[in-house]
Amino acid sequence: MDKDGIVKRLLDTAEQLVTLEIVTVVGTYDPKTNTPGANSKMMRTRLSLLDGDKITEVDPEFVTGPFASLRGFHADAEKQGNDIIKANIETIEKLLGLLERLRGASAPAATVTSITAAK
Repeated sequence: MDKDGIVKRLLDTAEQLVTLEIVTVVGTYDPKTNTPGANSKMMRTRLSLLDGDKITEVDPEFVTGPFASLRGFHADAEKQGNDIIKANIETIEKLLGLLERLRGASAPAATVTSITAAK
């Protein structure tokens, strides 16, 4: 793979790192289409790394139905999401440094502004 191909792949990967998706499903789930199977019940939370938005979709059966006890399980997974987000930010910073080096930038990778410091 040539240098431009590597840079394109890294940029595509970085784009996928900006959203954390936490999914709790009772039944089947297709991760390629992000959809639950027929008769499956799903609770999904999306956390944006860039703007901090949090969107949660909840099937009513997780609120007042037989799956209400799984809300705590899902909430715990959301809390663990903070650690995942931190790790993703560190990964993005490393990718940006690598991109600078691959593109032949004159500034060394250490000069990349920390994403967490920029907030």
